[in-house]
Order: sequence, then structure tokens, then C-alpha cells
Amino acid sequence: MTTKILTTGQIITLGDGRIACSIGEVYEALNGLLDDDLMTHQLPRAGRFAEPHVREACPWVADLPPLDLDAVPDAARERAVLEWVEQLSAEHGHLHEVPDLSGQWVHFDAIDEAVAIFGPDRVVPVPLECELPDDGTPPEHREAP
Repeated sequence: MTTKILTTGQIITLGDGRIACSIGEVYEALNGLLDDDLMTHQLPRAGRFAEPHVREACPWVADLPPLDLDAVPDAARERAVLEWVEQLSAEHGHLHEVPDLSGQWVHFDAIDEAVAIFGPDRVVPVPLECELPDDGTPPEHREAP
């Protein structure tokens, strides 16, 4: 069985629901576990799918100590969360193996899923027109003229 390596912050975020890593790390973890390229509106379904698998791989996430941020000034909250994650990393390790879930995940086209979530009257696909050279090189990889 293949596994993916996630950080303690990613494990807490996906296994407990409290944001303990950057949004980029959330995308990285879910895209890696599911072998997908998720868009924002797909994150809730992906997170609900991944949560029980993350909890099974890292059962300690079910017994996390409380993190009370009510008395922490806004400017210090990020630091408080990072320190909390560091304490948990010292106790449980910094990196954790989670089984690859790509074989169980059901991929949906991002536009089709947006239509299913928001309704056809609220999703307006915008076709992007660009000319590709004969070699198929995308515009962002072409040399400037």
C-alpha cells in the first residue's frame, strides 16, 4: 500500500477540522492523498472524505488538547497556533504516513461539481482562448518575442 507523508499541521486540519496549516498545505495534502487537482468549492467534500482515513492513520488526533484563542490578541493568534502545532509535533512527530486514497476517491469535473453545488444559473464557465504553438507549449512557458 502506498502512503503519503503529511505534516502535523495537515493531520490536525484534515483529521480534526481546526485550521493548523496554510491553505496551500491543505490543497497539497488533499491533492496528494486523492491524486486530484481540487478547486476551492471541492475542498469540503474532499475533507469529509479524507477525515476518517486521517483519523485512522493518526488516532492521536481524536484526543487533541484544547486550544483556547479567546484571550489571545488577533495579532498573536497565528503564533499561538504554530506553537500548539509544534508542541504536538514534539509529542507525535513532525511527519505522518497516511494511506493513498486516490483509488477510493471519486473525481468530478470541477465545473460539473460547481453546477451541482451552486446551480446552473450561478456558474458561468468562461472559455479561455489562446493560441498554442505547433509544439503545444502553454503560453506561460513560451519565450518572449
